[in-house]
Amino acid sequence: MTDVKGTEETYAITRRSVEIFCVWGAFCARGAIFN
Repeated sequence: MTDVKGTEETYAITRRSVEIFCVWGAFCARGAIFN
């Protein structure tokens, strides 16, 4: 494993994407409940 930095960057991007997806999903779910 020589490309450790690349792996860390990919993990960070994936984690951020999941975080945004969860927030977006929660927002949509809340909107569906109130509507």
